[in-house]
Amino acid sequence: MDRIWYIKNLDFFAGIPKEEIMRLASSAEDTRHANRALLYSPHMQETRLFLVKEGEVSLYHSRDGKRFVFDVMGPGTLFGNVGMQEAPLSHFAEAAEGTRICAFSSQDFQRIIAAYPIVMMRALSTLGNRLEDYEKKLAENLVDAKEKVLHEIERYEKKRVSRFLEWFSGDTSMRQLTHEYLAKLTGLNRVTVTRAIHDLQTSGKVYVDGDGKITTFDA
Repeated sequence: MDRIWYIKNLDFFAGIPKEEIMRLASSAEDTRHANRALLYSPHMQETRLFLVKEGEVSLYHSRDGKRFVFDVMGPGTLFGNVGMQEAPLSHFAEAAEGTRICAFSSQDFQRIIAAYPIVMMRALSTLGNRLEDYEKKLAENLVDAKEKVLHEIERYEKKRVSRFLEWFSGDTSMRQLTHEYLAKLTGLNRVTVTRAIHDLQTSGKVYVDGDGKITTFDA
């Protein structure tokens, strides 16, 4: 599907005239990343917004050579520098293998905000929801490993069932959860994650298939 379809189906731009969407799409840049790719890093003067079309992008901090993933952007997610902050972005963004990205300038986004204030309200609402989600993730540090792992599984599954993805017949192109990937998302070591998954499976809260892919029973 072309970039116009992706942009016009974002909740951000609902009700925006077609000619405005086409103007935004014409200045956007499409990229397919065959391999993992760093989109930006801290202190870069990144002035673009990114729309994930397929695949996923991990947002993370890095300390002493270790990654701390705080969010995963799935298809239909808009992120990056919206042009409302002067400070550089403080984290890394890495596209997974096979991810398709549409990038456009923050100046274009600001122009739409100026013409259609409802877009600003939607952006602030999205920001508020993300901050609430990040606060919950931080609060995971106060609970045991089992609850932390379960919350991260549920959090990830929500991204795989976005309303934006209805046209994809349930195929989000996002990776399946494994013990190793959950270790990266939670910051726990692999042994601790494996032990937590075993306990959650025994209590009937998660299901692990023959390939080691992990879901809740409601997924």
